[in-house]
Amino acid sequence: MTNRHCYLFALEVKPMEIGGIYSDLPLHCTLMHRFWSGFSPDILADKIRNTLESTPQVLLTAHEHLLLGPKQVAVSELVFTAELKKLHMQLFELLNDFGVEYTAPEWVGDGYRAHITERKDASLPVGDEHLSKTIYLIEVEVPGHDHERLVRAKFTLSS
Repeated sequence: MTNRHCYLFALEVKPMEIGGIYSDLPLHCTLMHRFWSGFSPDILADKIRNTLESTPQVLLTAHEHLLLGPKQVAVSELVFTAELKKLHMQLFELLNDFGVEYTAPEWVGDGYRAHITERKDASLPVGDEHLSKTIYLIEVEVPGHDHERLVRAKFTLSS
């Protein structure tokens, strides 16, 4: 585990392609903020696949538009349902067992705020719902791809 990788996990709102490289990710809910791991994308995906693919699909409901973080980014904050909290905390505990290092530990675990970052051409209006059926493992800070994100794996949630 000498090479470190920076990852995040995202719940799908708009589809992404495995191997797709994005400057701005399509509409999504960040399930786990950025973290560093010594695991390659394939190994990390294998280690979490059973947990994620045995998790039920998650209903995302926008309930407020606000600005978050130091950059004051426009987001649609989501209703923080018991299912969404359970999924985040389950993934958080699993990643902690793997010894990952979070880039902003204040935004994970008890500090997690479920939201969808708004785009110029897309958002989830207040009151709208989206049933998320997919989670993506996304690598950031990829050599040769400055400021781009690479979709490494896709996990289909159980129905």
